[in-house]
Amino acid sequence: MGNFINNNNEKSALHPSRVTRYALRFAPGFLLILAVSFNLYCLFPEISHITYDLNDNVFHYGLVLRLNDALRSGNTFWDCWVPYWLMGFPVFHYYQFLPHFLVVIIYYALGKTIGLFTVFKFIQYLLLSTFPVSVYLGLRKLDFTPLEASLSGFTVSLISTNCLYGWEWESYLWVGFGMFGQLCGMYMMPLALGEVYRCVNTGKGYFRAVFFLCFDFLCHFFFGYIVSLLSFYLIFTVPEKKKIFSKFKNLSIVALFSFLVLMHILIPFFLHRDYHAQSVYDSYWKWYSYGMEPVLKKFFNGELLDNKRFPVLTILAAAGFLISMSRNREHYRTAWFIFLFGFLAFFGKPFWGEFIKILFPMGESLHLHRVINIFDFGSVMLFGIALAWLWQKIDYSKDVYRLLISILLTLIIVFPAFHNRFDYSRENLYWIKDNETALSQDIPDFSSLMEKMKDLDYVRVYPGLRASWGKDFKAGKVQVYSMLPVNKINALSYLPFTWSLNADIQCFFDESRYSHYRLFNIGYVLCDPNMKFPPFATEIEKKGKYSLRHIKDTGYFDLIDVPVLVKGNKNNVWVSNLMWLRSNYVDKGQHMAIDFENRLNPSDFKKAIVMKDRVTFIESEKEKNLFSENLFSEDYTSTGENGKILSTFTDGFKYEVHVFTEKECYLLFKMTFHPNWHVTVDDKEADKIQVSPYFTGVKLLKGHHKVNFHYDPGIIKRVLLVTGIVSLIALFFLERYKSGKKNE
Repeated sequence: MGNFINNNNEKSALHPSRVTRYALRFAPGFLLILAVSFNLYCLFPEISHITYDLNDNVFHYGLVLRLNDALRSGNTFWDCWVPYWLMGFPVFHYYQFLPHFLVVIIYYALGKTIGLFTVFKFIQYLLLSTFPVSVYLGLRKLDFTPLEASLSGFTVSLISTNCLYGWEWESYLWVGFGMFGQLCGMYMMPLALGEVYRCVNTGKGYFRAVFFLCFDFLCHFFFGYIVSLLSFYLIFTVPEKKKIFSKFKNLSIVALFSFLVLMHILIPFFLHRDYHAQSVYDSYWKWYSYGMEPVLKKFFNGELLDNKRFPVLTILAAAGFLISMSRNREHYRTAWFIFLFGFLAFFGKPFWGEFIKILFPMGESLHLHRVINIFDFGSVMLFGIALAWLWQKIDYSKDVYRLLISILLTLIIVFPAFHNRFDYSRENLYWIKDNETALSQDIPDFSSLMEKMKDLDYVRVYPGLRASWGKDFKAGKVQVYSMLPVNKINALSYLPFTWSLNADIQCFFDESRYSHYRLFNIGYVLCDPNMKFPPFATEIEKKGKYSLRHIKDTGYFDLIDVPVLVKGNKNNVWVSNLMWLRSNYVDKGQHMAIDFENRLNPSDFKKAIVMKDRVTFIESEKEKNLFSENLFSEDYTSTGENGKILSTFTDGFKYEVHVFTEKECYLLFKMTFHPNWHVTVDDKEADKIQVSPYFTGVKLLKGHHKVNFHYDPGIIKRVLLVTGIVSLIALFFLERYKSGKKNE
């Protein structure tokens, strides 16, 4: 733990007794052991009562399952298709895969002797419980004294808010949000910033800095971005110009190699950004944060650090800020800067306006409300500084009695916070047990119906939407739609994320229209027995409070006509797409082609328009309005049938269909369109187009055809991934070579 005797107290500690010296060395470890032990005890219900989740853990464990299946089947696990939600989406193409991959690796490392879900929950438990150690190690790299770093680690788990998505337990526990990706990013944040900071200051340890920064980025993009941003801003807290130039040079090297390692994520994300949606239903405050007045009010009311208790941490943060501002050492400047930057940035766009783009370069896709994580990091630093100042005033290093008084006084000060966290953990346990009791009554009937559903790889299940009856349709205390993806069942249900272009459009699914069931490939409805559905939804089984309805003649493929072309982008096509969904075109199997890349020829379609904004379009060089011109009033129904779907096959990753077409038409594949879908017709590469709502289509000539669809990230991503790994290995050996030359 290093030398615990602070330099400010050297005079009083010139000749401490042997007992005092041992006590001083043990004190940092004691504080961390105490904090970790408290966490292990309070959070133990997370692994002693493992049950279905009702929060973001559903999404994250679903990703773990999918990644595991991809790994076992030899598919590209680092960028695979995920079909469980929102008509399918390549989640890992735009989202970090490392936390979920590590769960699977640990599962195999343990010889699969422990269930995958248990491993997943156990990792969460250990990360959250041992987070004080991460804070301690990170702050030591940031040149905090052992006393300050250990006191920061001692208090880090005590933050309490009203679910503000920060470092508090409310973000991670069963009764909270279950944000597994953020937990991994948060855990790595102090370590990554510490390694980059030390490298930038000393010009040594480039490999470690790049490794930890990239590791944090691959755990959670937001935290990797924030560490990069803070590393840059911290350069300018140094008054000497020569040091600023030297640090900037060192950071540039770290940035260059980090980009090389991460470009397999960054470049494809940029190239395919048009197919990553921003939902119209995302809350305003998520994108823009809350504004100055609400944030100030929350801080002075204690809601940012001490929700529903005496504001002990708020007082410590304020005291630590004043102490660090009055001192000239670099780690004090680091602490007050990160705290102040996080606090002011948390005001968000309502306060900063367009200047926020300068504060957060290339951060247009950031959820600014999560800037509270920067504020939390700075606050934790200040907790340690404030408590360390108190210990120094007591002259803790003089003898054992003063050390014990310091520890006792610290425990008294933070007791309200510990008591609050203990109470919250008991509340968490209560709700877990309550769910277990309720679930034990429901699960036999629910499981019985699950066994009745067949060919689940070929159809989707509809358990209701969150905005309708789905939110109240539960097994135990958990919504049924949350239980389907963790059983690897594809569904039209709630929105665990909103990045799929189909996320918003599926919210307008009409339960009364057979054409919608066919369009979205709904083969089963799981609902309450008392619910009324149209006759085509035939009840095949009823158990307790669950009813299973079956819809015939659905599947992932249909033969359709595409008479209309709409050119635009992901933002301005949405209204026309919604109008199409509500029109009778869906009943007739008539779709519109959607062109984001301006590559389709208007002459290939009977009608072509270009969207100017969400409601204004241009047709034949005339500007028109969607609400005054009925875009789907003309009937383009062609004579005769398009053909038949003869057979289909899927292993969950590859989809094959045999069809016979009576005439030229399009084959509709009811998965979200993405450029990485590879299509072959009769074993030859074929062009694909995006067709309404945002599905994948391919043109077929008359006759028999075999068509295959397979998602593959492509050779470019593989080359970039290999280049990144080689760059990291090269940096390791280059640094070792230079170190060896210096030692000669």
